[in-house]
Amino acid sequence: MTIWGNVLQSNIRLLHQVTRTCTQYPGNVLAKVSYDSVQQEIMQACEKIKQLLTFGPDEDDSTVSFVRVVDKVMDALTEAQRSELNEDFESEIVTLVQHSMAVAHYTHGVYKDVIVASCHRVRTCCPNTC
Repeated sequence: MTIWGNVLQSNIRLLHQVTRTCTQYPGNVLAKVSYDSVQQEIMQACEKIKQLLTFGPDEDDSTVSFVRVVDKVMDALTEAQRSELNEDFESEIVTLVQHSMAVAHYTHGVYKDVIVASCHRVRTCCPNTC
């Protein structure tokens, strides 16, 4: 939900600027198009937040999907397969875990728990990398 909250917050600032431009230049067609676009994004963000609060996260949500992809990769990589990968593999895993933990830091609830659990799982699977 934090992601959609950030989208909403940034679009509200943008809406303020576009509204000011529309009132200063009522005949400006581009300002009106921008206003409509920002308004639509705000409505979509509000609807997504409402759905998240009502029903919880979607199964096909990109955050959960990302975590599933990481889990599948880690499941597929046995010790023998890992040794065949390029030499930057370990640094890429470290970067992935660091980025994921940074995302988890700004996320709350179910998403945070899923991301942190996956990062710990990666760390367990590849103890020499993290």
